[in-house]
Amino acid sequence: MNLNSKLELKNAFAGVYAGKRVLVTGHTGFKGSWLCEWLLALGAEVTGFALPPPTVPSLFDQLGLASRLRHVIGDVRDLAAVRQVVEQTKPDFVFHLAAQPLVRLSYEQPVETYATNVMGTVNVLEALRAYQNEFKNDSSSSRPVTGSEPGTGDSVHGSSSSSGPIFEPGTGTGNLNSLGGLPRSCVAVMVTTDKCYENKEWVHSYREEDPMGGYDPYSSSKGAAELVISAYRRSFFSSWTSNLDLDSERVRVLVASARAGNVIGGGDWALDRIVPDCIRSLQRGEAIPVRNKVATRPWQHVLEPLSGYLWLGASLAKEVQVGSPSPSRTLQSPGSQQEKALDLDLRPGRLQALCSAFNFGPSLSSNRTVAELVQEILKHLPGKWDDKSDPKAVHEAKLLNLATDKAHHFIGWSPAWSFSETVRETVEWYRNAEGVGVDFRALTLGQIAAYTASARATSVAWAAE
Repeated sequence: MNLNSKLELKNAFAGVYAGKRVLVTGHTGFKGSWLCEWLLALGAEVTGFALPPPTVPSLFDQLGLASRLRHVIGDVRDLAAVRQVVEQTKPDFVFHLAAQPLVRLSYEQPVETYATNVMGTVNVLEALRAYQNEFKNDSSSSRPVTGSEPGTGDSVHGSSSSSGPIFEPGTGTGNLNSLGGLPRSCVAVMVTTDKCYENKEWVHSYREEDPMGGYDPYSSSKGAAELVISAYRRSFFSSWTSNLDLDSERVRVLVASARAGNVIGGGDWALDRIVPDCIRSLQRGEAIPVRNKVATRPWQHVLEPLSGYLWLGASLAKEVQVGSPSPSRTLQSPGSQQEKALDLDLRPGRLQALCSAFNFGPSLSSNRTVAELVQEILKHLPGKWDDKSDPKAVHEAKLLNLATDKAHHFIGWSPAWSFSETVRETVEWYRNAEGVGVDFRALTLGQIAAYTASARATSVAWAAE
């Protein structure tokens, strides 16, 4: 990646993340690894909290992320461990991705699915509530620090049974409305899924105000998580959205949720997911087994929803900066696409509107059947597929679409890659990942740079110069 590409990455998202403390739960997973790599490229100080990587190989290990961020092994079902990592990180931003993400596995492990997806979400929000209530401008922000530092290659374990390591969060280069070493604002983006909706399997797309539901344990756990997020936001975090000057010594927590469609992309090695299944079968010279060929999904590259999460977080952060007494606005230029998307004349209620749920999905033309996805993959890799439909298989939705006009109108977000571009870039990553001595970091950053360039070319707000 050349110097210009590096500068373009740094300037994305209005430069909001440079020097900021960011906590990512689920950082060892597929989406979490892509997000951490992008945040590091944006200049963020990243702490990750998750179980060990769920697959071998894993994108997390291929990128060598453990040596480049604060890597904390922990379980979101452990409230004490979650509170500890929030307390020690003192985050400006939290991206909650940790989850049990598989529909079919949820039939086999329903208790674990609900415990992780519902109570894990409760625990993150409860830790943020404690952070909001307990962390004030006092001597605790300058206490002695021990433990691992970024780049040491050491990982640490979060545990409710020990005091654990204490991290030096770093001074940062402009922590959000910082007050005495502590951020006065913490933006939390809680990630769920498009499957949180009560799916009637009708042709029109689901909007954020449609009812939550879910046929299977996974889908219903995500619907329940959204209800939890909404309840915590209204019960404990809503005062900041109407009065930014309220009790200025407390950390104000701003909470939004993000619902994404089916993501694909390089580095996904999970079992029972269509693209990894395709790649593994083709690499072995076998026919691809397709169990649900007529199911329609909103296929999108993993970078599409991640750009949405990052821009939603940045939009909330900039809105707080604009609404606070702090004079430090760092938007790229007056009248820019970013400023228009972030400012919108500071209409009353805008902050409340941003502290809500947002869909992030592809264009309607990317709503394709599984069979169409497989056939598109086979345009780039030689092979064939077999219909393995099983009428006795557990229920999986046949039709699901997302409406994303709220994200477009409120924060200027829209998808940047078409269905064919998404599949092409996905296959290209896997093709380049074969062999010995692959530079996975360069490969992944190259795709982030290419995606950023595509977003800029189509005037998507977060990528504007």
